[in-house]
Amino acid sequence: QSITMADAVRAKGLPVALLTFAGEGHGFRMAETITRTLEAELSFYGQIFGFTPAGNIPTLRIDNLTSA
Repeated sequence: QSITMADAVRAKGLPVALLTFAGEGHGFRMAETITRTLEAELSFYGQIFGFTPAGNIPTLRIDNLTSA
């Protein structure tokens, strides 16, 4: 479902990012996965709203970012 939704958003030319994690289903359990998803969310918001998150947050690749 996630891939289908991301593809639909991408096709509309809207900003979208999708991360998948091996061994994780619906609802994350592993601490490193939870950390990575929260960092990715913060990176997404920072890029969309034009701020730089504090700390050492990896930059998330966002498709269609410049077309928004």
